Amino acid sequence: MKISKNDTLVLKGIGILIIILHNYFHFLEPKIGENEFSYNTIHLTNFISNILSDPLNSIQYIFTYFGHYGVQFFILCSGYGLAIRYRNSDLKFKEFITKRILKIYPVFTVAIIILLVYQYVIFKFPFTNETIKDIIYRYTLIANWIPSKVFVLCGPYWFYSMIFQLYLCFPLFLAVKKRTNYGLWIIMIVVYIVILFTNNYFAAKQLSLYYNFFGNIPVFILGMILANDQFYYHKWFLFVSIGVFIGGQFTNYLWYFSQISFVLVLVPVFIRLYNKFSKSIPSKFFMFTGEISMYLFALNGFMRVPWTNLSNEAPYKIFSYIYFLIYISLVFLSAIVLRRIEQYVMVKLIKQKSDNIS
Repeated sequence: MKISKNDTLVLKGIGILIIILHNYFHFLEPKIGENEFSYNTIHLTNFISNILSDPLNSIQYIFTYFGHYGVQFFILCSGYGLAIRYRNSDLKFKEFITKRILKIYPVFTVAIIILLVYQYVIFKFPFTNETIKDIIYRYTLIANWIPSKVFVLCGPYWFYSMIFQLYLCFPLFLAVKKRTNYGLWIIMIVVYIVILFTNNYFAAKQLSLYYNFFGNIPVFILGMILANDQFYYHKWFLFVSIGVFIGGQFTNYLWYFSQISFVLVLVPVFIRLYNKFSKSIPSKFFMFTGEISMYLFALNGFMRVPWTNLSNEAPYKIFSYIYFLIYISLVFLSAIVLRRIEQYVMVKLIKQKSDNIS
């Protein structure tokens, strides 16, 4: 299974749309919950009962319950892209980490500034000493390690800490990959064993392994494995993965494999559909969305205000979907502007650095 650069853009485009839908709809009433960082059968019961009793509102329930899986596309593409990039070249740790920081922090920094203006100036959120602490926790990427602080400031920003931790692990994974063909598989198996026996304990302490790098290593490593020239996607992978994913919704033990089975089922499907309809308008839209996915992700979380509140207060459910369309349109426009701002700032910094050197 080969994944081209265009394929990754489409996967990221689909992934971020799923994430945006999830981040919006899981805030709406009734809040049915989702099995994202740990498994609770009550969430499945809520999902099924609401689908059966209120089928006209299925879109809200489906994206609330399943939408968090969109994150897995980004984790897979990160592992795959880095493995391709350093497949035939040496990795210098300092240079590698510097590039990763420059990839994350410019957008992250501007987004947090916009967030502060949006929440505390425009919408008058209370700004306290605790808010200052939360900003520090979030910006230094340590919030994920502190119980009750994982989702401070802006919930989806937990991803920044987690993905940067995976970047720190990548040099080790790459060294193992180059040394032995089966090393990454061994790491994946060991990680799954640890997750199976310890995640419930850490989740009870409000520190699920999935908040940080450890729970997301399998999908990241799968991306690296897919970058191997000799990886073949056999048809039985599809059927087994479908079975595991469905079973993972009903039992705790299979749920731990639902993330990796999700990508094994849908990545080949989306790639094949894109390759067949690459000239179509939807394909071009998904690719464009993938190009600005980093900016969409940075903005969509805090821009839910006031739209989710208006949706919950609306007299008819149809208004929640109207508000969502307004919200997502504003998020797209803001993401395009944010990309322009970042590009302008980066060009100025590069020019200034060049002038200083000369």
